Amino acid sequence: ALESVHLTFRIKGVPRSLLAQICRHRQMAFGERSMRVSSCYADPVRIPQSLLEQEDSAEKAQLIFEFAETVRACRKTFKNLVESGLPIEQCRNIMPIGILSSTNATMDLRTFIDYVKGRTLDITMDEHTFLVVKMLEELKNKQPKFFNIVKDRLSFDIEKVMMSYLEK
Repeated sequence: ALESVHLTFRIKGVPRSLLAQICRHRQMAFGERSMRVSSCYADPVRIPQSLLEQEDSAEKAQLIFEFAETVRACRKTFKNLVESGLPIEQCRNIMPIGILSSTNATMDLRTFIDYVKGRTLDITMDEHTFLVVKMLEELKNKQPKFFNIVKDRLSFDIEKVMMSYLEK
């Protein structure tokens, strides 16, 4: 019965590095935004969260400046390569993996339960766990019966995990 229920989530504003992690889940289907023929010149790039969370200091300011300058240099090179006539799908290779993008993720309920189990462990990247929490929050708000099915099949208190991430 869990295989009969299908869920689709629209995931927006996540870096390509996280999308690469998400797409490793083979039992899900994805409709990722293509960068092959579209310009990614002005797409936002995520500054590492751990850098943003550091206490204010001259070193933090310098690192943020260097990060921003590197992104600007990548964008300038991208633009120059495209203007020189190279195919845009090859020019995009210069762009940072932190560029923000979007995807649709579709899965059955059993796959979602397994995904939640695997991506709320201590070894999971915080950003990935936060995404799972946001997906759970959406499920709880829009389909509370299915949320309760997920919750009942976990060996830990998922609402406690959700609270710890949503309070950040």
